[in-house]
Amino acid sequence: MSASAGKLATTTATTKRSPAKAGGKVGPRVAHIATPFAVVPVMPVSPEVAEKYRLRSPRESYITYTQAVTDIIEGDGITIASVEYEVVGVAPWHTFLEIIIEKASGT
Repeated sequence: MSASAGKLATTTATTKRSPAKAGGKVGPRVAHIATPFAVVPVMPVSPEVAEKYRLRSPRESYITYTQAVTDIIEGDGITIASVEYEVVGVAPWHTFLEIIIEKASGT
């Protein structure tokens, strides 16, 4: 992570991922990246990002970035600053990994 980019990543996150299907069912998410990694604090998505990811959910959508890890996929759970979110989109952005997350309104 570059020195200037590293200054932006001032909070940490961990992830959970559902195990593979067994008997047609998916179990609850389990720890995937359990060691906290640096992320940029959560921000509301811009209209441009909402359009890019075609976000039409009644849930609140946010964005964060990391350079620390790349093994994050849509459907993962991510905990940032003790708040749990669901990953709804992931894409490279310059030297970062852009992560689109959602949580239920009012939670």
